Amino acid sequence: MKKSIGQFAAVLAVVSSLAVAQDYPNKPIKIVLPFATGGIVDPMTRTVSQKVGDNIGQPFIIEHRPGSGGTIAATYAKQQAPDGYTLFLGSAGTHAANLAMNSKLPYDPIKDFVPIIIIGSVASILVVPTASPAKNVADLVAMGKSKTGGLSNATPGIGTPSHIIAEIFSSRTGMPITEVHYNAAPQAMQDALGGRVDMYFASTLTTAPQIKDGKLRALAIGSRERSKLLPDVPTMAEVGLPEVELDFWFGLMAPAGTPQPIIRKLYDEFAKGLRSPDVMGLLNKMELAPPLVSQETFVKMLANDITRFAKVIKEVGAKAD
Repeated sequence: MKKSIGQFAAVLAVVSSLAVAQDYPNKPIKIVLPFATGGIVDPMTRTVSQKVGDNIGQPFIIEHRPGSGGTIAATYAKQQAPDGYTLFLGSAGTHAANLAMNSKLPYDPIKDFVPIIIIGSVASILVVPTASPAKNVADLVAMGKSKTGGLSNATPGIGTPSHIIAEIFSSRTGMPITEVHYNAAPQAMQDALGGRVDMYFASTLTTAPQIKDGKLRALAIGSRERSKLLPDVPTMAEVGLPEVELDFWFGLMAPAGTPQPIIRKLYDEFAKGLRSPDVMGLLNKMELAPPLVSQETFVKMLANDITRFAKVIKEVGAKAD
C-alpha cells in the first residue's frame, strides 16, 4: 500500500511539473547578470533574449548585480524561487574560476544551479596604451622583468577572463604583474586608454575601435585563431606562448530545483533563437558566437572546466581570499 501511495505521488508530481511547464511562461522572465552595463555581455544577452522573448510572447528583463567577481549576483540568483522566472548568466568565471580561487564561496556552482544553454563565448586580446614602449609581446615581457614589481594589469574583477589569462601570461613568461581590479570593464578600459595601467586583456569587440583609431596597441590574442575584427594581430601561439589561451563561455542557468520540463523548454527556445540567422550573424560579427551544444553537454563542460580551472589556478597561484 505504501509503495502504491509513493508511486501515485511520483506520478502526480510529474503531471504537476508538466502542467506548470505548459503554462510557462505567463509573465516576464528576469536574467541576472554579474556584470555592469557597458561591456560585451550586456548586448550579447539582450540580443539573444529579445529574440526568444519575441518568440514566446514574454519579455526578458535584464538585471545587473556586479561586484566580487560575480559572487554577489550568483548568491542572489541561487536564493530565488526555482520557477523559471529568475535566471542567471553564469560563466567560466563564476562557476569554475571562483570555486578554485575562493575557499569561502557562498554558493555551490554544481548544487545551487542547473545549467541550461551557452549563449556566448569570448577570447581576450592583450592591449597596451599607445604611449607604451612595448611594440610586441617580447618587448612587454622584457619591460615587465626590468621593472620593480612588474607591470600593472587592469581587470574588470576577480575571476574574470582578464584576470585569469593575465595570471597565466605572468606564469608562463615569468613576468611579474600587479593586478588592478575594477568593478566593471568600462572602468578598466578607461584606465588602459589613459595609460594609468600598463596592460589589459580585453575583448576584441570592445577594443577593436580603439585599436583601429590608434588609441590602444594590440600585441596578441589568446585564442586558437586570429580575430576577424583584427586580422593583423597574432595569436599567443604565434608569438611563442601557446598555453596563454583561454576561451570563456557565458551560459544561462536556473536555481536548483527548477522543474526539468521548464529547463527543457528554455533550452529549446534559446537554441532556436541562437540558430536564427539574424542572431547568429550578429554574434559572429561580435565574435561571441557560442558552441551550440546540448544541455547535457553543457553540464559536462562545466564539470570539466571546474577541474581545468582548478589545475590552472593552482599553478599560477591566483587567489580571491
